[in-house]
Amino acid sequence: MVEGVVAAEVDAEAHLDVVRQWNIMRTPTVFILGGQGEVVQRAVGQPRKPDVIAALGGLDIAASPPVQNAGQTPGQTRGPDNGSGP
Repeated sequence: MVEGVVAAEVDAEAHLDVVRQWNIMRTPTVFILGGQGEVVQRAVGQPRKPDVIAALGGLDIAASPPVQNAGQTPGQTRGPDNGSGP
C-alpha cells in the first residue's frame, strides 16, 4: 500500500443505498478520493496496477489533510450528496 492511502471495499448487494447514491452501474467501480473526501477520479472495471499508481501519483497525499472519518466502515464514510457513502 501507499502511505496515506486507505482502501475500502463495499458489498454492492448489501449496500444498495450506497450503489444508488454514488450512481454505480457496474462493478467493480473504483473511486479515488481527495483529502477532503471529494471524488478525484472514478473508473469502472478491474483496475490495472499501473493505472492506480498513476492516479495516486497525481495526488499530493502529503499536503492533503486526512479525511476525518477514514477509519470508519464504508457505509459510514462521506458520500457525494448527503454525508454518507462508500
